[in-house]
Amino acid sequence: MNKKFSLLNLIPSPIPLLSDDYKIIFLNDTGKKAYGVNNTKTSKLGNCYKIFHDYDKPCYQYGEECPLKFLLENQDCERVTVNHLHRNDYYKIELSRNKKNKHIFFGTHTRISDLTARIQELRKDIQNASIFKELFYNNSSIMYLLDQETLTIIDINETAIQFYGYTKEEITGKPIYDTINPFITRNAILKNLDLAINRKQKVFESYTHRMKNGELKNVEISITPVHFEGKMIILVGVNDITERLKCEKIERENKKFIEHLAYHDVLTGLPNRAQFYERINAIYSRAKRHRLPIGLLLVDLDDFKIINDTFGHNLGDDLLKKVAKSIKNIIREEDELFRIGGDEFVIIADAFQSGADLVSLCERIINEFKNPVKLKGKKLSIGATIGIALDIHGNTGREEILKIADEAMYEAKKNGKNRWGLKQINPHRHT
Repeated sequence: MNKKFSLLNLIPSPIPLLSDDYKIIFLNDTGKKAYGVNNTKTSKLGNCYKIFHDYDKPCYQYGEECPLKFLLENQDCERVTVNHLHRNDYYKIELSRNKKNKHIFFGTHTRISDLTARIQELRKDIQNASIFKELFYNNSSIMYLLDQETLTIIDINETAIQFYGYTKEEITGKPIYDTINPFITRNAILKNLDLAINRKQKVFESYTHRMKNGELKNVEISITPVHFEGKMIILVGVNDITERLKCEKIERENKKFIEHLAYHDVLTGLPNRAQFYERINAIYSRAKRHRLPIGLLLVDLDDFKIINDTFGHNLGDDLLKKVAKSIKNIIREEDELFRIGGDEFVIIADAFQSGADLVSLCERIINEFKNPVKLKGKKLSIGATIGIALDIHGNTGREEILKIADEAMYEAKKNGKNRWGLKQINPHRHT
């Protein structure tokens, strides 16, 4: 096959022939010289991306589109052209299908320029533009200049040097996606450049940039095309927003915490009276439309005041937290538990079959506290008296059902402790 294509050796540009499995079928003499494989037989060249791109994956580095991969995936496409940076040379690559054999791809590599010479020429143009030079190099804002074609950094100002930690020599001539912005693809950059250059749109984007020491910072960038001597250069302004984002995060967390405090009991972490009112209102709104039953359990701890006065408020607070956790473990998943103040807890039960279900729940809670509670080496005797308010048709409201539950609880207390009392709301009372 090499003899068949030997005439390609007369062409002064790199010409590779590629198979659809990324193998190099043929590379002309100019191509071998350009890619430093003069003394290598074609059969030993292997995959094209190892030669052309210096790495071991069949696609371009940093998210660039591999032209061969694109042709393989788009059968209707006959030809594709991309720009390619290889070592210090900049090439335009054009791949097209072989009309006789669609599994062979014919490529041309045209050397556009030596990158070092290109960067030096562009920087010279900038140096000659005295007004721009003054504004760019002495600006207190972070700025760098980007070559539109190669996407390499042409120059950076002193503020950018201080920000990124690179010297001018370390960063100029390097692709932006290989230095300060490793998290962006070439295609994404080209999309932004298209918006700024061809569509005349203001481009502001947020990115994460990497400093020389590896530190990551959040930045906002602006892209502005600038013309010099008939050439276009991209001016990129950078705004460090790392601290701003940290402050915004703290502000969001504080707001979330304040909102949590507004609807939760600080001691037990349970929903508080304010959230109880909101939930019971919502439940009643639904219950009245569908005539659904609502059950409310008001749990009052017996002898809590004695424990609080005897052992102190700290132990009393710990006891309340333990009681809240115990009740939470007893109630059903669909029930809702609230602490509405002092030693009183409320349970909303809006999904039950009969009053017997609520009585069963009360008895489980009462039995939990019949035995002394062990806490910090002490055995604390405490009980629970519960008032049940049952609204069969869900046609009253939060104030009345809470009042009825309170009445049922106090009637139960008159007959002793550790017991429950039930009152059913008259179904015709508010119809």
